[in-house]
Amino acid sequence: MLTDAELAAMRATQNETLPDVCIRERPVLIANGAGGHTEGEPKTQQYMCRVAATGGRDLEVAARLTTERTLTVTLPYDADVVSSDRLRVGDRQLQVIAPLASGTWMTALRVLAVEAT
Repeated sequence: MLTDAELAAMRATQNETLPDVCIRERPVLIANGAGGHTEGEPKTQQYMCRVAATGGRDLEVAARLTTERTLTVTLPYDADVVSSDRLRVGDRQLQVIAPLASGTWMTALRVLAVEAT
């Protein structure tokens, strides 16, 4: 069993391996008064991250979700990222496809993403 201090130390170590900055953009929908909506200015949040090609078991999951080449983005364990979000990493725009499931002692959040068009 991990103590809170041990888990905090593991999370801190994981955060040291996140070399890039990403901006999470979450669409904001505004009612248009006619039963529809328009997209407003997205809500943003900045996180440290790491982007890598998807491999291993995650590649099998990605193949079920999209035919596009996927990337795995690693973020801090408490990052607020969902499948409708976009991530901006430098000049790259990534569309989040799905967060990957994690265990009880989560030290990082990993999400599958594709290059946004």
